[in-house]
Amino acid sequence: MAQPHPAVDASNPRVHLLDVGPQQYGDAVLCEFNGRTILIDGAHPGNDREQEGHAAIQDQIGELLRSRPPYHLDMLMVSHAHDDHVGCLPALVEAGTLTFDWALVADPDLGWGRARGEDRDAEVGDDRLRQVIAALRDECGPPPRELDDAALARILQDARTLEDRYRSMLGTLARRGTRVVRLGQDRVDDLEAALADVGLKVVGPSQEQIFECADFVNRSARDAAIRLRDLFQRDARLTAADVYRQLAQGALDALDVPRLGAAVNCQSVVAAFQVQGRKFLFGGDMQFQDPGFRSDVVARTMAALRRAIQQGAPYDLVKLSHHGSDNAFSEDILRELGQTVLFGICAGEHSERHPNPSTLSVLNRHKATIRWARTDRNGRVTMTFGAGTPRVSLTTGRINDPRPNAVDVPGEPAEGGEISPEPIVRRDPDLGTVEIYARIPHASTRVSITVEVAPGENPKVKVSESPLRLGDERRLSSLLFVTNAAMLADHIGRDESAQVLETLRARGLALLSDVPLAEAPGPAIDAVRRALRAAGGIRGVVLIGGHDLIPHQKLDCLPPDLRARLRDADDPDRFIVWSDDVYGDVDGDGLPEIPVSRIPDGRAATLVRAALEAPASTQGQRAGIRNVARPFADGVFAAIPGAAPLLISEPTVFDQRPSLALNADQLYFMLHGDHVDGTRFWGEDTPGNREALNIGNLPATLRGVVFTGCCWGALTTDTPAGFTQPGRPFGQRTPESSIALSALARGATAFVGCTGAHYSPMDAPYAYYGAPMHTAFWRHSSSGNPPAQALFNAKRDYFAGMPHGRTGAVQRAIEFKIWRQYTCLGLGW
Repeated sequence: MAQPHPAVDASNPRVHLLDVGPQQYGDAVLCEFNGRTILIDGAHPGNDREQEGHAAIQDQIGELLRSRPPYHLDMLMVSHAHDDHVGCLPALVEAGTLTFDWALVADPDLGWGRARGEDRDAEVGDDRLRQVIAALRDECGPPPRELDDAALARILQDARTLEDRYRSMLGTLARRGTRVVRLGQDRVDDLEAALADVGLKVVGPSQEQIFECADFVNRSARDAAIRLRDLFQRDARLTAADVYRQLAQGALDALDVPRLGAAVNCQSVVAAFQVQGRKFLFGGDMQFQDPGFRSDVVARTMAALRRAIQQGAPYDLVKLSHHGSDNAFSEDILRELGQTVLFGICAGEHSERHPNPSTLSVLNRHKATIRWARTDRNGRVTMTFGAGTPRVSLTTGRINDPRPNAVDVPGEPAEGGEISPEPIVRRDPDLGTVEIYARIPHASTRVSITVEVAPGENPKVKVSESPLRLGDERRLSSLLFVTNAAMLADHIGRDESAQVLETLRARGLALLSDVPLAEAPGPAIDAVRRALRAAGGIRGVVLIGGHDLIPHQKLDCLPPDLRARLRDADDPDRFIVWSDDVYGDVDGDGLPEIPVSRIPDGRAATLVRAALEAPASTQGQRAGIRNVARPFADGVFAAIPGAAPLLISEPTVFDQRPSLALNADQLYFMLHGDHVDGTRFWGEDTPGNREALNIGNLPATLRGVVFTGCCWGALTTDTPAGFTQPGRPFGQRTPESSIALSALARGATAFVGCTGAHYSPMDAPYAYYGAPMHTAFWRHSSSGNPPAQALFNAKRDYFAGMPHGRTGAVQRAIEFKIWRQYTCLGLGW
């Protein structure tokens, strides 16, 4: 029989974000509400043992409840059926270490897409294939850099056995008297009534959403098996780990293998509690910002779920869902949470991309009014809600830590990327001196520090940015600059926006500062076209602001006759990309007459300033990295002036310090990219799948032009154009979440790249797909054209040579896409 723990202090609600160990991701939260104890999720398999100095989950529970095992709790909530949430619960339940009165759990039939009762796995005879499909459903993600084959094999096996372990746990709970409520299958009325004293309310998701996600998992698992079966049949030596590594480094998109894990996340229980006038919200891994797969049903039901959460706002604590991922949180969602001021993030110590740099950037922009704690840097966190401001106790680190893990290497930008508005002044009366500290981002930033010292008075210190040196004072006449002054001020600050506009006006440049704001680009296009006609003689357009200020055009790359012959599955983006070329279309014929470049604001004044001050691109030194499977890049690189060799990945990886070889005026990267993670580019066959380049490897100061053939390398939104759905919002990338924007923030004149998946030639002499575009750009750049003009000329040359010897329908479509999707970010002139 379970030994009851001592009475929980019912006077002050407490929420404990448990230490979920060294592994990536993971959730485990213990709540003490009105004398009741509630456990939400169970971290990772193996977290029932101490690991690398991280205490076991049951030991943390015992310490917090001042009791010895077995531990009896009022309620268990398993938010959804992923292994970093189910975690060590099956082991602890089977051993009798944990017992519960109630359990609100994800239904296994729905979580594994088996609601129709069929045995899908019977159709998959190869256990290696079953392991890979299970890992895709479990959203294991790209393996950590240091993960060896044996460790990855264990993770794949855990994913393969998770369903059996989970079903067994639910059976054990029921046999031992726990009342098990399966979300989506069982009514929650009795459970909510039993826990009415802590105000339990199951906010969502709706049954319609849960079943829609289950159907997606079912269909997608079958599709994945069909697409991946050939890989194993062609090579009997392949292991599940071999194939999963290929998928993790980009083959997932190339093979159009669906991402099953997002649909499982979107089944997460979203629950609210109200205790002693305090409100708490927990959402598992619900992808509120971007569900991650196409479904009109989910787009509609997710919008309704967000409205329901907004109606309950503000909350005293929100545990950010999906470990602080950018597909779960955004500036818009923060706004919907009203005056919520305290947030928690659960993630393991070695997590990557979660919490996402863009999420941390949103939080950091509001650090004056909100607080957050994160278990990946703070260990176990306890939040106590008594009278007044909640007390937050950390095991280690500090509150409001904004540092991204994805770039936690030397070269990381200063926290927040902004100048400290309040310098620190330290007085030493014994020496009669003062010391002054001001935090300044390690980027292309000029500041002035003025100190006024008078005897007997505190020093007066003012930190201000120096006058903006537009284009490093070079001639920029005949360019039209386009923005919306009010929105730009909202994004980067009123004073910073005013300085940009005043500098443009003082230089006598053409300026459209009130471009209409709209979700679709039509009004902005019309306004720019009118301004071009009125000004006359304009040689280029520079857009200042992101997609939410001046919308990209969502462009179908294909002519109607070619579109009719192809299926969406022939391209990861459905041959639909983001494009800015329409803003250079003076006569309205659908094609630009002049070049266009864009400075995305990234919600960072330092980014906009650095991009506007970037010096002209010069023909100095060259540098670059290609992946081992793209030898065509050797010929492209050879035509760039300079003597430096082109690095190759494999063997080049980020922690071999390639940044030491990247201090050059002309950078060329032909690597793998991923629209989910803009902070890194991969090579192939590297140990532990370590990336070739990440934000931390970029030199602290850049100059000149960066040109890439990386998939989605120049994407400035969180969502590619081909993935968007009407009414489903998405966010904008920041310098902390994008190599492209980080390059601009460090002083690059331009970052030229793709807004969709890129295609490279694989057969010599390599004169098709991306190669002619790469060659043409560097030819025009080497001839003295600024980057925006060089790209414009390269596109013209590329179109004139289409189809470059490949005449099949899909091959022609690919070249239409290459022609349309390249974009120039930065000043570009």
